[in-house]
Amino acid sequence: MFIAIILLAILICLITIYLYKIKSSYDYFVRRNIPGPSPQFFFGHYLTLWNVPFYSRQIQKWTQQYGNIYGIFEGMRPVYVVSDVDFLQEVFVKQFSSFHSRRRPFITRNFKGNRGHLFSAQADQWRRQRHVINPTFSAAKLKMMTPLINQCIESFMNKVNEMNGAEFNIYTLYKRMTMDVICRCAFGIDTDMQNDIDNIYMKKSIACFEIDIEKLFIVKLSNVMPFLIPLLNDTSEALSSKKLHYNEVVLNTFLFMLAGFETTSNALAFATSALATTPHVQNKLQMEIDEIWNDDINNLDYDIIANMTYLDMFVKEVLRMYGISTQAITRESNASVNVCGHQIEKGDGCVILPDVYSIHYDTDIWGPQDPKLFDPERHSVKRHPLAYLAFGMGPRNCVGMRFALMELKMCLVRLLRSHTVHPGEKFQEGMTLMEKFVITPEAINIRLENRQL
Repeated sequence: MFIAIILLAILICLITIYLYKIKSSYDYFVRRNIPGPSPQFFFGHYLTLWNVPFYSRQIQKWTQQYGNIYGIFEGMRPVYVVSDVDFLQEVFVKQFSSFHSRRRPFITRNFKGNRGHLFSAQADQWRRQRHVINPTFSAAKLKMMTPLINQCIESFMNKVNEMNGAEFNIYTLYKRMTMDVICRCAFGIDTDMQNDIDNIYMKKSIACFEIDIEKLFIVKLSNVMPFLIPLLNDTSEALSSKKLHYNEVVLNTFLFMLAGFETTSNALAFATSALATTPHVQNKLQMEIDEIWNDDINNLDYDIIANMTYLDMFVKEVLRMYGISTQAITRESNASVNVCGHQIEKGDGCVILPDVYSIHYDTDIWGPQDPKLFDPERHSVKRHPLAYLAFGMGPRNCVGMRFALMELKMCLVRLLRSHTVHPGEKFQEGMTLMEKFVITPEAINIRLENRQL
């Protein structure tokens, strides 16, 4: 009986200490005179973020209320939400060594050794993987991939031509084309998903993006009660080798298949939406395409696409206005550092979350034209280095950026060379946006008119 009382007393003391620790952790931003919405005990701001339909819009709403640097909590973990581009330049570029890793759910920290892909890898593991993977996306390698991309685009154009001016959802065709491209270029698999509509790879890949990982019960539990997940660190010598290990190859294959198909198809979808709603922009693009096009061009190549100035500005404007993901470019502090007068200690476990939408729609950064208007020529003016975050910034930006841009531009050039895009009757209905990890439209319902060349 006495032992039971002692154990009960110890348990009560531990619970009391834990509850006190939770309460005191919510003073983190108060002690630093940083504003922010009031957290809820135990959950921080998770209950709000789990229940809003658009994570990025909620962050943007708080920015309008609390300013360009404010604090929220993921459970007990402090998060700096930042739309101050000078602060972000310090984090992403100048003091990158103190913020070299992305935020990740606590549950993934249970993965031992080399169980991590390039997106989630930390510290030296990320550096080694990036060093191995970088040459894959060199200019020389991209030029070698253009014939494969052209083949996929040719199949896409055949499907488009079958529509004969009828209204259709081009987003579905983009998904199949981009999956074909990634399978052929990255894995050497001739999938032909544009004709094989029941392809199992396609179905499984789409299913992955129908799940919001952050809202799975086990992930939620690990984020609000991280002490339940043992933090296992494997510092085996194998990680110092200059190659990818088997688990890393498997995980990076999965990463490139999903990221290469979903993000590029979304960008193409939003680009087509912009074309349908801004005919004057579409006309300028077609004029540039007609100028570089001649009868000797059987297939587009890397050099032709790279020299199209207005097309480049158009794509940048699409990605400025329609950010694909706001949660993909977080950074986590790993050292004691002072950033623009804000002291962040090594043990704080702070996350830096850029408010991409607030930055991309900031009049001071993107004016004098209204940032809500689609205007590719605004990119002819030099802006702040951190004004544009479509692919992240600094050493840990998107490794496949040049590949994605090349594929996107090649597809748009082929489409606009032979067709003019018009909105369909159900265009606005299809433009309903959804946000899980990435932001996607429901459909892009358009009608294509053949050009007379």
